[in-house]
Amino acid sequence: MLHVPITNGTSQEWLEVRIERREHFDRALLNGKRPDVISRLQESDRRDLVLWLADSYQRAALPDTLQNLLQGSKKKLAKVYEKLSCQVSDILLSVYPSEDINSGERYNIAMTLIVLRDEDARDMATRQAGAELK
Repeated sequence: MLHVPITNGTSQEWLEVRIERREHFDRALLNGKRPDVISRLQESDRRDLVLWLADSYQRAALPDTLQNLLQGSKKKLAKVYEKLSCQVSDILLSVYPSEDINSGERYNIAMTLIVLRDEDARDMATRQAGAELK
C-alpha cells in the first residue's frame, strides 16, 4: 500500500494506492471524459509512485511452454484465487526448469501462498481451496 499526497488547487488530499485492489471497467465509460487538470503530484511523489508501481510488476517471466500448459487450468485457478484473494498476501512460484521444455518433459512447480494469520475459518478456507487444486 502506498499513500501519496495530491494537491487539488489549494487543498491537499491523500491518495491510497493498493496494487492488489485492481478494478476492471468498460473503456467506453471514459468516452467524453477529460483528464483532471487541477489535481497535481509533486515531482518527487510522482517518481515514488512510478517506482512503486514498477517494483510491484517485477517478476521473472514464466517459460512459454509452461504458460501454454497453464491455459487449461485458468478457470480452476481463478476459482481458488477468488476464494482466497482477501486472505493471501503473496503467491510465490518456484519453477524447474526455468526455461522451455521439450515434449514429454515435465515442470516441477512449487506454489507457496503467504496467508494472513487469522481465525480458524481462514485456515479451513485455505485447506479447501488447496484441495480443489489437486
